[in-house]
Amino acid sequence: MLSRRRLIGTVACVVTIALGLAGCGSSSKNTAGGTTNTTTGNKATGSPLVVGLICSCSGNPLANNLSERVYQAFVSWANDNGGIEGHPIQLITENDNFVPATSISEVHTLVADHIVALVDESQFDITWASYIQSTGIPVIGAQTASEPFFQNPDFFAEAMTEDALFTAVISTGKSQGAKTIGELYCAESVICQQGIAPFKAAGQALGVSVPLFASISATAPSYASQCIAAQQAHVDALYVADASTVIARVAQNCTQQGYKPMYLIDGESLSPFLPTTPGISENLAAPVPGLPYFATDQPVVKTMVDALNKYAPGLQSDPNYNEVVSEAWPAGIMLQAAAKAGGLTSSTTPTATLLQNGLHSFNGETLGGWAPPLTFKAGQANPVHCWFVSALKNGVYSMPQGQTPQCMK
Repeated sequence: MLSRRRLIGTVACVVTIALGLAGCGSSSKNTAGGTTNTTTGNKATGSPLVVGLICSCSGNPLANNLSERVYQAFVSWANDNGGIEGHPIQLITENDNFVPATSISEVHTLVADHIVALVDESQFDITWASYIQSTGIPVIGAQTASEPFFQNPDFFAEAMTEDALFTAVISTGKSQGAKTIGELYCAESVICQQGIAPFKAAGQALGVSVPLFASISATAPSYASQCIAAQQAHVDALYVADASTVIARVAQNCTQQGYKPMYLIDGESLSPFLPTTPGISENLAAPVPGLPYFATDQPVVKTMVDALNKYAPGLQSDPNYNEVVSEAWPAGIMLQAAAKAGGLTSSTTPTATLLQNGLHSFNGETLGGWAPPLTFKAGQANPVHCWFVSALKNGVYSMPQGQTPQCMK
C-alpha cells in the first residue's frame, strides 16, 4: 500500500504525463537485474562492506533513479576518501520495476549476495519488511515516508518519519504566524481523504483552528472555487497536500482571486523551482525531515553538493531533483556512523550485527548536523518525531529556527 506522500506523487506524475508536461522522468538506465558499483580508494584496504540498494527506479510514471544516483555518488565519494573505517563499500543495486513480487524476489537475492545493510528506495518495502527483519540485516535510511520506518525495529530512518507529518506541518505554520489552517487534499484516492481526521486532531492538540478541508483534482482546470472558500473561511495558511506542480497552480489561481495566504507543504516537496513560482515564492513554510538541500552554508551540505557535481554531474539541474532525492546522502552518512559506533576497524569484518549494534547505540545522533536527534533502541520501532523549519520569502529559502530541530511534545 502506498503511503499518502507516495500516492500524491504517483497521481501527480500520471496527470503530468497525460497532459504532455515535463517533470516525472523514468529511468532507462536500470534493469531488473543487479548492478555492482565498487570504487576503491587508496586507503580502503579492508574487506568490502557489501551494501544492497533496492529501488523502484522504473516501471511507473513516479519512477526515476535520482535517489539511486545520489547514493551511488556517496559510495564513490566515500571510497575515494578511504571507504568506511578502511573498508571499501561494494554497492549492489536491484530495481524492482514497480512490481511488488519482483521487489520481494530481489530482496531475497540481495540477502543471498551477503549484504550487511540494505538501502530502501522501494515503493513496496512493506511487502518484504518482515522477511528482512528475520535476517537481522538493518535497513538504513534513504526515505522517511514508508510505514516500516516507524513500525519495524529493523528499519532506521535518517530523518523525520511520516507519522509526525501532520503535527510538523501545523506546528510549522503556527511558528510562522498562522492562526487558521485549511487543507486542500488530492481527490484521486480515499487515502488522501483519510488524512482529514488526524490533521484536525493535530490542529486541536496544537491550538490551531482548522476550519476548511476541500478536495482538489490534479486535472481540474481551475482551483478558484477552493481559493474563494478558503478566503471566506478566513484561512491564513493553506496546506496543499499534493505535488509541487499542483501546488503551483493552486497558488496561481488564489493570487488571481486576490487571496494570498501562507502556503504549507511537506518539506520533501521542496525543489529549486519553487523560489520562482508566483504566490508560493512570497510566503511558504514547510517542515523538512532533515537538513534541507538548500542549506549550502552548512559544511555537510556543501560536501554533498561538491560530490554530486563530481560524481553525478547534471543531477542537481534535473527537474526532478528535490529534497526527497537528497535524503539518500545522509542515509550514506548514517551507514558511516553506524559502522564507527559499532566498532568497525580496518582489521575487522563488517557484519549486519555490528551495524545493528552501532545503530542501537545512537542516542541523540545528528550525523554531523544532517539529522534531528536520532535515538534507536533494540527491539523497538524507531520513529523520528523531529524536523527542521524552512521558509520561502520573496524568492529566498531560509531556516527561521536555524539548525535547531523542532519536535513533537
